[in-house]
Amino acid sequence: MPPTPIKLAFISYRRADSGPTVDRLGETIAQNFGRTSVFIDTSAIQTGDRWPKSIEQALKKAVVLIAVMGPDWVRIPDKNGFPLIHKREDWVHKEISYALDQKIPIIPLLVQNAELPEADALPKALKRLLGYQAFELRRQQWEPDIDQLLDRLEELGLDRRAPQIKYPDRNKKKGPSLTDDELGRVLKRLSEWDLDDSRVGPDRTKKLELRRSYEFSSFEDAIHFMSTAARHVTRIDHHPDWENVWKTITVWLTTWDLGHRPSRHDVDLAQYLDQLYQDYETQNISEPPKSYLKTQRARVHHDR
Repeated sequence: MPPTPIKLAFISYRRADSGPTVDRLGETIAQNFGRTSVFIDTSAIQTGDRWPKSIEQALKKAVVLIAVMGPDWVRIPDKNGFPLIHKREDWVHKEISYALDQKIPIIPLLVQNAELPEADALPKALKRLLGYQAFELRRQQWEPDIDQLLDRLEELGLDRRAPQIKYPDRNKKKGPSLTDDELGRVLKRLSEWDLDDSRVGPDRTKKLELRRSYEFSSFEDAIHFMSTAARHVTRIDHHPDWENVWKTITVWLTTWDLGHRPSRHDVDLAQYLDQLYQDYETQNISEPPKSYLKTQRARVHHDR
């Protein structure tokens, strides 16, 4: 039996325009469809690989090209001030041109409040891109927007897989979940938190979660915050769902073995995180770990 062909979502983007958003997008696609289902040059091309060949091979496997457009996508210049998008040797130009010529489905994905460029701003070879229906991925509406985008990728041929989350054994000592009245009182005390019912668990049932985002002065402080909090989390054996995008950490708190509803353990953890965060607002907590600096020095990318 011949091997099943790989179905790939190819993400075309400009690093200076939408790099952090693309990293988050790629991770979300990988979690839903598998690591081999998404191609981002900086993570998929390994040291020693031939850059043009790797991109060409990925484009041939693509069932969809996601053209990520931030506010400066069409204006980013080369070293002489000429817009990169008008250069035939530009990677983004070549990727989109290939998808147009090969009739690969394209999703123009607008991020960071970007708008589709005017036709006059595009080279002749790429004007057909404006004939494709664009999709807006909003930061404040990330969960519902990303769910809609993932559904569309599934329609285009990507094979969705069930989330592989291994939860601990059920803990009978967790106690009851909070009632609606109790949650209302909690939210008055934890004024920076809100209730989020937009996400689903592994069984696709809706969660009810406490949610808050923390902003830091640097990426290093954000990671240091998570590392510090992790020691407390291990001691209390109650774990958050959190994610880091550059200098922002977003935290969701719920108790999975109480039907994905908040409990007193979530309130206690929220209060601890808020207290810890106050320290990061008043001082510069950390320097980058040596391993982080070493990794960053080793990452050398082609211009994009």
